[in-house]
Amino acid sequence: MRLKKLVVVISFLSVVFILNNFAKEISNSQKVVMLLEKAFTKNQDRSVLKYVSDKKYIQHNLYAKDQKDGLIAYLDYLSTKDIDTKVVRVFEDENYVIAQTLSREDNTYMHIIDIFRFENGLIVEHWDNIQTIKNKDLINGLPTKVLNKNSTKNNKK
Repeated sequence: MRLKKLVVVISFLSVVFILNNFAKEISNSQKVVMLLEKAFTKNQDRSVLKYVSDKKYIQHNLYAKDQKDGLIAYLDYLSTKDIDTKVVRVFEDENYVIAQTLSREDNTYMHIIDIFRFENGLIVEHWDNIQTIKNKDLINGLPTKVLNKNSTKNNKK
């Protein structure tokens, strides 16, 4: 009887352990969002580079080199800039994730489309297309900065 109870308890704990680990697995889309919004910001969190393959990483951006070391070197370069990245939308199709971001490097705003290819849950290839936003104003989808807060009340009249 004791052996039966022990087997039941061990079986139950095994199922709980498996389900708990399964629930912790995140989607490829979530990995891309975390990479873009954590690594490509002023306070770079490079822990998200764990989602990039150590063995194979093909980079199609002319300013960055292949392999994870090439990505790290590019992030080193970006660490000298005032950068920020906000993901606007993400699409996932089998082993591909496509992300649209609004990014800023110093005073230059950009719309970026990134395409990531995954193998075994890791990023192994990256393409991007970057379009600089010439004029920073409300028409271009950027927020308007209030320059003279003291005049705001009078301007609303």
